[in-house]
Amino acid sequence: MLLRGLSLWTLFLASCLNTFAFPANEEPSVAFAQKRKSSGSKEPSYAPFYADCPSQNIIESLSNGSIPQAESQYMSTRSSITNTALKDFLKNAQLPNMAADNLSGQNGPSIGIALSGGGFRAMLLDGGAVAAMDARHNNHTVFSGLLQASDYIVGTDGGAWTLGSMAVNNFSAVDDLQNSVWQLAKPVMYPKSAIVFNANFYKSLMNQVKAKQDAGFNVSLSDYWGRVLGRPFGDTTYGFANVSFSSIADQDWYRNGDFPYPIITFATNQDYSNQIDNLNTIMLEASPDVFGTFDAGIDAFIPTEYLGTTLDNGSSANGSCVVNYDNFGFMMALTSTYFNTQMRNFNDSSTKNGRIIQEFLKNNFSEHGEQVAPIPNPFRGVSSARTSLANNLGDDDNLNIVDTSLTGENLPLWPLLQKGRDVDVIFAVDNSADSEYVWPNGNSLVKTYERVLDAEKKGNANVKGFPYVPSTQSFVSLHYNDRPVFFGCNGRNTTAGDRPVTRDTPPLIIYLPNVPWNYYTNISTDRTYYTEDQQNNLVLNGLISSTMDNETYFGQCVACAVVKRTLERQNITASPACEQCYNDYCWSGIYDDTSANDDLVYDPTPRL
Repeated sequence: MLLRGLSLWTLFLASCLNTFAFPANEEPSVAFAQKRKSSGSKEPSYAPFYADCPSQNIIESLSNGSIPQAESQYMSTRSSITNTALKDFLKNAQLPNMAADNLSGQNGPSIGIALSGGGFRAMLLDGGAVAAMDARHNNHTVFSGLLQASDYIVGTDGGAWTLGSMAVNNFSAVDDLQNSVWQLAKPVMYPKSAIVFNANFYKSLMNQVKAKQDAGFNVSLSDYWGRVLGRPFGDTTYGFANVSFSSIADQDWYRNGDFPYPIITFATNQDYSNQIDNLNTIMLEASPDVFGTFDAGIDAFIPTEYLGTTLDNGSSANGSCVVNYDNFGFMMALTSTYFNTQMRNFNDSSTKNGRIIQEFLKNNFSEHGEQVAPIPNPFRGVSSARTSLANNLGDDDNLNIVDTSLTGENLPLWPLLQKGRDVDVIFAVDNSADSEYVWPNGNSLVKTYERVLDAEKKGNANVKGFPYVPSTQSFVSLHYNDRPVFFGCNGRNTTAGDRPVTRDTPPLIIYLPNVPWNYYTNISTDRTYYTEDQQNNLVLNGLISSTMDNETYFGQCVACAVVKRTLERQNITASPACEQCYNDYCWSGIYDDTSANDDLVYDPTPRL
């Protein structure tokens, strides 16, 4: 729900906050220096501001099968890096009778990584899987080098926090984030046991959001949640108040294309309903370069730097564009609006400021629509968005952003299914809480499968299609959620039909569900603090679970899956070793939806 104008509570808050005297703030611990306002204020400003637009029209409309220009340039820069890393990965896998040089290069596979949501539980478990794929990790794994060999990495909710905290900190390795960046020992909304510190934290949080409101911008619960979220990811003092998501593009690793192209995801909920039909939502995405969508025939993007600008058919009425609206913490909050409920129900009575904020949020934001974050609609007036297929999104002043987990698609697969990105294989790291005991049950795959079928029915020519997948009931009854499974091993047997395998063939999906190996990892999504021991165990479990306890044979089978579309495109017969892997890990097409399994409970115990 929007908060328009100043209320009596805002004035009361300001008067109360001014009565406190707090110690001077320390300098922020961030990977790069934050800009200061020219006014000389010590605290960097969260408020967006205006600058000249770079051109009269800032919308980039795409044809089917194309990608934004900035993304294309990034991928061109990155191609030599991925090619070298892929060769190294395949050689390390030691596949018999398969030469790495013949399976890489221009005809080689394109790899995508999808990190699921699930709050801080998912962030840590996703981090473990990414660490297993990272050649910089302290110990070699059977996945080592896959991160460097991948073209795309996509996150939502907790997965976006993993990706975002890496990206904003110069794409630091997960080991380094654990040791010196992530601050999760205390609940993120109550970060210290010291009352004076918390009072100062609450003062800063409210003043930062008020600065945005005073600058003439509407604010939502996601602004407050974003101010909270910025702090545990590298700037405990200011929460990246003046660091934009788009500024990541200025870092050396980004300019050099050193790591996969980073994308975070969102969805729309234009009717403001708490009951979301995933087939009527539109999937949105953002990279440091662009914000937009391939969904519903819209196929349009704007520079992320100018998100928040009021546009009409891509143009600003006065030639000015908004800058710094895409604050890093705010973007992390937009991808996790599920937590707006916790923000509204903030409850800390230990300080006067805490009590004031508690009452302020309850009185100024209603429960209805609390998980929605309205932002200015960049597609207003765009013809491709003014269609029934797009739910006439182009007629709306605002985009009502929601967490994709609220649509059931807690794995951000949609960006990796678009033609032009040419993704052949997706590592789907699923740390969702689908079931009663907080384990995944394949629901995200099923929901994406349903979305793809609906998109194909409506004539969306940009989506490649999807592998066939079983029901959530079959996932549990046939144990597809307690071990890795490969879906779509036969490129000619997908929703795209029996066609020759090309770059437009739907990708093979390597499904990596959360399975307890060394620890009970089914921790509530709502939990916002983890002890050091819990953090270490979840990251470790994410690494062990994704690699099957670093099993050499599984590593070879993953390598076989990575090159499967390449083999099919070139009509190369797979080696006997790979054929055995496909037999062991590819979904056979078997379902088990009998009523006897309706009440089947999945509640595993650690394997080690």
